[in-house]
Amino acid sequence: MVGGSVSKEKHRTSDAASNREMLFPKPKSTKSTSSKGRSTTKKNSLRENNASATEEAKSITDSLLRTKSMMKQELERVSEVSQAIDSDGQILNEATTEHKGLDNVVKNARGVLGVLKRQDMQDSVVLWSAFTFFLISSLYVLWTRIRIPFLLW
Repeated sequence: MVGGSVSKEKHRTSDAASNREMLFPKPKSTKSTSSKGRSTTKKNSLRENNASATEEAKSITDSLLRTKSMMKQELERVSEVSQAIDSDGQILNEATTEHKGLDNVVKNARGVLGVLKRQDMQDSVVLWSAFTFFLISSLYVLWTRIRIPFLLW
């Protein structure tokens, strides 16, 4: 059993080494006769990489410009909303001040109406008292002048 586990470990390490070589290949020397072909291939790949990097940079720049534009529009919208809120706050403060002033006017009017109501009651009592006095006076005059027999008093 011990010999079997040793062979398994060797197999694992060899698999790991081959996987490592596949993932990270060793650089080959360019001293061979086909170095011109490889160098032109490298130049072409570098040009393609530069072109793709340039295109990617342009797309990123365009995206950033669009984002900047959108942020500027949002900032303008937020500043307009902020100004609207400030003006609404001023209007509410003015309305509150006016309401407080009208509250005092209403309280004064309520007091004046109470006084008028009392005067109305006093005038009503005086009027009915005067009318009653007039009726009693008229009946007395009639009784003394006419001498109605059924009214004996």
